[in-house]
Amino acid sequence: MTTRKGVKSGKKKAAKKAKVAIKDLKPNKRTQGRRLSTRETTSQSRRFTGCRGSGAANNEQSRRIVRMAEASPAWIAPGEIVVFLGPTLAREAAEAILPARYFPPVACGDILRCLRIKPKVIAIIDGVFEHRASVWHKEILFALEQGITVFGAGSMGALRAAELAPFGMIGIGRIFESYRDGVYTDDDEVALLYESGAAGYRALSEPMVNIRATVARAVAAGVIMPRVGELVIACAKESSYQARSLRSAVEKAGVSLPSREPLLRLLQYVENGGHVDQKNLDALDLIRMLARLEVPPVSRRRVRTKGRQKPSRLQ
Repeated sequence: MTTRKGVKSGKKKAAKKAKVAIKDLKPNKRTQGRRLSTRETTSQSRRFTGCRGSGAANNEQSRRIVRMAEASPAWIAPGEIVVFLGPTLAREAAEAILPARYFPPVACGDILRCLRIKPKVIAIIDGVFEHRASVWHKEILFALEQGITVFGAGSMGALRAAELAPFGMIGIGRIFESYRDGVYTDDDEVALLYESGAAGYRALSEPMVNIRATVARAVAAGVIMPRVGELVIACAKESSYQARSLRSAVEKAGVSLPSREPLLRLLQYVENGGHVDQKNLDALDLIRMLARLEVPPVSRRRVRTKGRQKPSRLQ
């Protein structure tokens, strides 16, 4: 039996916890507008969500959530899925697989704004940075706190998913895994220059992750030697993301090699279908997974019975 004094004490403790949660959602000058470190992410996840344990345990938990979602029916209507998409994948290709609400690359404040339409799932693929503030970590945390499932893949989504995996954000694809495991550490791995949405988000440079995947495929196929591949990747990494391309990296690498024959074989291999668009592949994996989760809503109807009408059990 709970006494009146015990009830008051419980209310005070609940109010104190609520204040702590609200405090965590307020802007923090130390972390706003920059990428969180692993230590900050872990400490904030424990304080904000009560999450304890190693990063490996949290990653396994994310994989288990995906497996459970794919194995069980998910009553999610197309209008309850929000996707932020840009140059990584053509919107027409995504819509052919998954009917959903598609928005341009995510920016700071867009997650909070999209909560007005009450989505059940938010998928972040592309996002802006540099010329506009990038999506804020804590607005993603707020969406998770509201019970919304947040996925990330391909580009900005993979980056944020790796940073916020301890909070419950789910990452999909090889790029996410590389960020999560520390293989990739720089934001410019997924960065590229592209035109506006009116011009179809046409890419004007190549992201580093695609160059790495293409060179790795060429090495695995025996087109070039590993040391030549390492040289091409190093030359590409030295370039600014705004002017980065595989062809320009090959031209730079040619200065350091006695013969250009391996590089010419590489370019020919790429032109004959050897190019790998890893960002596109990861985005497609996410869209296809969401399509398997999506189930059209069943309409409510009433069944006439003797005496009075009762709602149907078909809900």
